[in-house]
Amino acid sequence: MNLVNFILNLVGLVLWVASRLAGASASLRHPARWLLLPGLAVLVGARAWMYWQVGQAVHWIAPLDLGAVRLDFNSAAFERMPIFSVASFGLFLGAFYLWLLLLSIINEDAQDSNPRLRFIAIQLGWLRRLPAVFRLILPATLLGLAWVGCHPALVDGGLVAAPRSTVHLWQQGAVVGLGAFLVGKYLLLGLLGLHLLNTYVYLGNRPLLASASLTARNLLGLVRWLPLRLGRVDLAPAIGVAAVWFMFDRGKPALVRLFFRLPL
Repeated sequence: MNLVNFILNLVGLVLWVASRLAGASASLRHPARWLLLPGLAVLVGARAWMYWQVGQAVHWIAPLDLGAVRLDFNSAAFERMPIFSVASFGLFLGAFYLWLLLLSIINEDAQDSNPRLRFIAIQLGWLRRLPAVFRLILPATLLGLAWVGCHPALVDGGLVAAPRSTVHLWQQGAVVGLGAFLVGKYLLLGLLGLHLLNTYVYLGNRPLLASASLTARNLLGLVRWLPLRLGRVDLAPAIGVAAVWFMFDRGKPALVRLFFRLPL
């Protein structure tokens, strides 16, 4: 069921992206574009019923991973499945936009010169015009505020324990918000891994690969001052992969420990 949920989230994301592209392209001014967002709403709503029907038959506990904490929704309780369906897609969409925001920051200077990267500007819209520091902290801020705002409902539903104080709740929100950055692991590892492979193995002149390598080089610019070249061998991609893996591998357990030690 977790795989089914992932696939349906991916289908929903395709509908969302298509609606954004349709809104930005004059060639797609077709009545069908108005069916994309209603179709997404139907998908998110209808799958809640399916999760209830099928999930209880296989005793599925639907997980909602927030990084620092995980919420478990019992599929046998029908009233919880619409909440899970909406929240699951919301997190999936939020992860997608976090990737876009990171890509826009890393490729700040190349955004207008690379046609492939214009897709990011279309999807981000007005968010693309925000200063880089605001784009960086926006996902964590929104997730943290969502935790604080939804916490009373989560307590009433028996999904989390009541906070000891208002300060405790806001500390939880801050730690949960930091968990938003954990989804950047797969993006950064993928970009650096492709760049590392392309450095030593010729994979062809593919536009998507060229965009990935450009982004990886921009990211590695942060450690350009380090002596990471041995003759013609560039160690920066390998060091970058190792550093990102280590940072995220240690980051999640640290956030979980911090969350359960609260309040400070």
